Amino acid sequence: DVREGISRFAQARNEVGTAPKNGSGNAVKQPCVRFEQLLKRCAHPKWTLDPARSVFGGPDSKKLGAEPFRTLRSRLSQIAGTHVLKRIVITSSVPAEGKTFVAANLAQSIIRQPDRRVLLIDADLRASRLHVALGAPSTPGLTDYLRGEVDEYAIIQSGPDENLCFIPGG
Repeated sequence: DVREGISRFAQARNEVGTAPKNGSGNAVKQPCVRFEQLLKRCAHPKWTLDPARSVFGGPDSKKLGAEPFRTLRSRLSQIAGTHVLKRIVITSSVPAEGKTFVAANLAQSIIRQPDRRVLLIDADLRASRLHVALGAPSTPGLTDYLRGEVDEYAIIQSGPDENLCFIPGG
């Protein structure tokens, strides 16, 4: 079941162990060993961000187009208040409204915050395009998993930034 697989991934992603206290007396957060093990089992293909579809592509992340996504990220955090925002759905009933552009760039914005991870899922099974924006392989993906052809580890891709994982539509 896709929900169970994604749930296991999310649970491992959210688990954080604590290390000895640092000089300020605060516990230092470290990724849970389970998340690291999960990353080892996932695919690690080479991604090449498409600069036409990513405002964070390339060495200059201070591009003019990046600021609206930082603002959106901050507003979403404000809306969540004291709760950690765990799920965001970008959807529309009309094609070509910018869902892929917004999802890819919002994910890139979120992972630039400390201790934040993103599992980006392209659930548009008719016209999946997120893999193009990320420069990632389109298969295996969610469709292959739903058909029972592969397990969840085969569809989860870890990108160049370890804190961004992606499940293509397939």
